[in-house]
Amino acid sequence: AGWTTVGPGARVASESLGARRSERWELDFPHPAYLVSFVAGEFAVAEELAGVTPLLYLCEPRHESHLAATFAATSDALDFLAEFAGTPYPYAKYAQSCVDNFPWGGMENISSTTLTPQILGDERLHRDGSPAGLIVHEAAHQWFGDLLTCADWSELWLNEGFATYLALLWIEREQGSEAFQAELRELQEANLREDRGSDRRPTVWNVWKEPDDVFDTRPYGGAAVRLHLLRGELGDEAFLAGVRGYVREQRGQSVVTDDLRHALERASGRDLAPFFTQWFLRAGNPELELAWHFDE
Repeated sequence: AGWTTVGPGARVASESLGARRSERWELDFPHPAYLVSFVAGEFAVAEELAGVTPLLYLCEPRHESHLAATFAATSDALDFLAEFAGTPYPYAKYAQSCVDNFPWGGMENISSTTLTPQILGDERLHRDGSPAGLIVHEAAHQWFGDLLTCADWSELWLNEGFATYLALLWIEREQGSEAFQAELRELQEANLREDRGSDRRPTVWNVWKEPDDVFDTRPYGGAAVRLHLLRGELGDEAFLAGVRGYVREQRGQSVVTDDLRHALERASGRDLAPFFTQWFLRAGNPELELAWHFDE
């Protein structure tokens, strides 16, 4: 009965039964089953509001003093993401739980992200390594990955590419254009190092032995730099209008790359099939061979 619990969606019932407690949580909307999770245990909890959305931050009691500094960006980040997506935060609450022995950085479970406790620290520590990028990445998934989710792992970039790119846009907002360009270049170079020789493949790719095989730079940083290229090709106004139309039209659906392409085509009035074929459906990157000579 003394445990703290966080489930997906909204808590609709709670009943004490002596030393135990029974709870009922409800998701009354279409959602990806793989993003349902429960957290339960002896946690310290901090709470605040982002507009009308309750925010919850959980960690082991020994780290309680780090909650405020670690999750300080959350409320502003949700506003930033809602504006980009053109859709308000879609769920009854947003919880972020730091769970011991969690094997990744974060997992965007519906309305209830799970995170590594390694991000916990005070403001001074975070000058050396801010958790804001991870926090924004996982929060972005509440739209791109949860509200609409890839139809299968071959379309993973529709989840991870947007979340990675939005974390970059947050860096641009907070640290300026040079920091953004540096991070973008780093992702580009990491993708180019991996995507060569027999390892070269398209962003949309349906061949693997295990699903983890496709969780590499292609759907993350590789897709993020392609989204930035697409934005440059269309211009900010058409790009943003297309993305917002995509979110609005595909809410509660499983999505494929053509769903995004069609939304961007309607917003821009352009045929984007050649661009998507070159940059998402086919393998490779431009490779230039240059030579010069001097003629006095």
